[in-house]
Amino acid sequence: MIVLFILCGAVGVASLFCPHPFIPENGHVVFDAPAPYLPNTVAKYSCATGFEKVGGTDERICSTTGQWNGEAPVCAIDVAAGKPALQQCDASGYSFMENATVYINCELSQVQKVRIVAEYRLHLCEARVYATNAGILWLFFNDS
Repeated sequence: MIVLFILCGAVGVASLFCPHPFIPENGHVVFDAPAPYLPNTVAKYSCATGFEKVGGTDERICSTTGQWNGEAPVCAIDVAAGKPALQQCDASGYSFMENATVYINCELSQVQKVRIVAEYRLHLCEARVYATNAGILWLFFNDS
């Protein structure tokens, strides 16, 4: 006896699932639907109390290709809050444009060496430095 199973489905329709997305250290992800993550499933990121989202996007959507769009944020602490600008970062190697945001990251071992060069500090509206448990500093400059 031969048993034949035939699977019928819509032609040209992909039914891919997205893998579980990256969850940043000290972060959380809430989904609008349970796993398996079908296309158009939304993943919303948040950070633990005392941490801020840095970079990435707040929401990512599962695409029909089985990949999450955008990048996951990093959850970090503002380690430069209230410190003078000279203790933050040397941005001399970066170009500043009007109303632009410049992203710089430095290894934690360079903390004692980083500073903002005076010529750039005059135009700086905001400078924030974040540290992750992985030992990386993320520096955000909003020049306006």
